[in-house]
Amino acid sequence: MDDKIMEQDKASILTSLHPLLQPHSIAVIGASRRQATIGNKLFHNLLKQEFQGVVYPVNPNAEAVASVKTAPSVLDISVEQAGA
Repeated sequence: MDDKIMEQDKASILTSLHPLLQPHSIAVIGASRRQATIGNKLFHNLLKQEFQGVVYPVNPNAEAVASVKTAPSVLDISVEQAGA
């Protein structure tokens, strides 16, 4: 394959991966109020770290996690909320 075509393919692949590797928002499915759970630790770590986007806790059995209102399902996160 021609080097120019290979470079264009590489650039195209990197561009297509951008939303996955640098998301504007993250939904934590299974975010929990219980401290010993993975969902709780993941949600809190995302809030504490330098992630610049919005973090949505998703849990059908909780009203809020870490004072953030939960969505019962990812389908309940509106397009406006997600910034899409």
